[in-house]
Amino acid sequence: MHPNIAELVEYFVSDEGVCCFFVLERLQTDLFTFIETQVKRLSDSGALSEQQARPIFRDVTSALAHMNSRNLSHNDVKPENVLLTIAAEGSIGRAKLSDFGLSQVGSTACIAVDQRRGHT
Repeated sequence: MHPNIAELVEYFVSDEGVCCFFVLERLQTDLFTFIETQVKRLSDSGALSEQQARPIFRDVTSALAHMNSRNLSHNDVKPENVLLTIAAEGSIGRAKLSDFGLSQVGSTACIAVDQRRGHT
């Protein structure tokens, strides 16, 4: 377990054994929604400040470094897949990486090169 990766609470396999359903811990919001609702409402620029972005970036890169150290790649890092805890005063607490549906085991460099060449 890593503090910046959403915790797997439970999983289910379909009766046919074809699909798996994963239940992750519940956090207050995702980064995309936070920017769309909170930041745009509170900021003239509609963007995160450096002070707000720095801990999110630190948390996400920590999660990716942890995955990389285990030879895993996420392959779908985007604001919707970064979950956030929000403190009582509305500040961002912790960012956690989620949605591992496109994750792969193996060298991320080889995967990236294969994808550019049209291989899957």
